[in-house]
Amino acid sequence: MPGKGIVIKKNYMVLYSGHKSSKHEVGTGFYISRHSIDNLLGFEPVNERIFKIRVKLKHYNLKLVSTHAPKEEKMK
Repeated sequence: MPGKGIVIKKNYMVLYSGHKSSKHEVGTGFYISRHSIDNLLGFEPVNERIFKIRVKLKHYNLKLVSTHAPKEEKMK
């Protein structure tokens, strides 16, 4: 599943963004259960490392951000 998109299954939905190639090296996203889909106000895949969603809660709206930060190891 390169790039960005939505996968809808019987009991859940996956919103994702990743690199456009099929290397699967970076990417981020959200897994949302089926009963919570109605509370999803919006989503924005910014790029392959940042993904934002807005969720409706009882008394306020919540914005969640998922990020991917690569780790670089120093060679000794």
